[in-house]
Amino acid sequence: MNEKKLVILMASTLVCFSVLSGCAEVFTVFTEGWENMNTEATAVRIWGRLSLLQSADNWEEGFVWDTEKHNDLDLYAHKEWATWHTGFQTFYLDIEDLDRTTTYHYRAFAEYQGPNSKIYSGIDRTFLPGRPIVHTYWATDVELNSAVLRGNLGFMGGAPSCEVFFVYGEDPDLMVDETPHQTLTSTGDFNASLTDLVKCDTIYYKAVAINDVDTTDGIILSVAPGQAGVQTYLPSEVGVDYAVLPGKLWHLGGVETCEVWFEYGDDNPNNLDENTTHQIMNTTGDFTAYVGGLKSDTTYWFRAVADNAECGIAYGSIKEFKTESGVKTDAENTRPRTIAKSNMAQIYNWLKNLDNKTFEKLIERHPLLERLVLLYLQ
Repeated sequence: MNEKKLVILMASTLVCFSVLSGCAEVFTVFTEGWENMNTEATAVRIWGRLSLLQSADNWEEGFVWDTEKHNDLDLYAHKEWATWHTGFQTFYLDIEDLDRTTTYHYRAFAEYQGPNSKIYSGIDRTFLPGRPIVHTYWATDVELNSAVLRGNLGFMGGAPSCEVFFVYGEDPDLMVDETPHQTLTSTGDFNASLTDLVKCDTIYYKAVAINDVDTTDGIILSVAPGQAGVQTYLPSEVGVDYAVLPGKLWHLGGVETCEVWFEYGDDNPNNLDENTTHQIMNTTGDFTAYVGGLKSDTTYWFRAVADNAECGIAYGSIKEFKTESGVKTDAENTRPRTIAKSNMAQIYNWLKNLDNKTFEKLIERHPLLERLVLLYLQ
């Protein structure tokens, strides 16, 4: 964001606070998402967030919830202060003894503790504890005329079983075909094979789960039989004037060999005008390319590319990285620096001040935090 836009945003925010009473609430507190806290689907955690323009020290945060929506916070059946503040402007509350089949409304609120104390609230959102959770995964075993669709049942919503299947079609807005339904009695992966497909024709699909409470679906993905599948990953190493770009060939598209390479550039993500040397692969797996001669302290964009000469070129997602600034020794440039040491110190100091129970629960849910701590202590 450039300086002019930032000034305009700050000015409009100040006007919003001083002139429009309803607008102030929007910029002060936000009602965020929710998550299940037990397999029986009778407990959930609801999240709220303060605006970055506010200091958490000046506010007391909480939630209201009910089985119906209200315009007045005082009309909600339940009101309780948040149990924990994360230190990143977010806060949450755990609610238990819920009916898994009931839809609940909830809103985050915050009370300003300074002069002229006032309560601001976020929008009303809903949660249904007993709905299942399903994820769509990328297809595998992609051949010239077939593919295997993959999904995962992540949460059963407290039900003894769930039906899972895929819907698919050539139009992402009109997927009318279904794979055979499967009954799962526990969470886990599932798949379905599609045969007699037309080579190079793109098929869109998503996973679906049904239990006694609700029907939910995963995101929409696509697969083209006969086309290679490739993914871009963040650089494994970045130095002052070089980077090591990683990618993965997920499938060859039913042929014996496939060319892979990377496109990159420092102009903008829509102008990747440089290419790495093409590599020939005869099996799926990871591949990398060393790129030298880069400009220091510069943002680059790149993506992995694959071509099996059957159905056109396949592209991975576009990623970005920034080269290091200044001149460093060869020893310093051999180690990737994906996270600034100062930022890691802030995370470490925040974590070590938590009580043991909170720390263990947080690490269990976010194992990456433990890796960051270990890397920081090295």
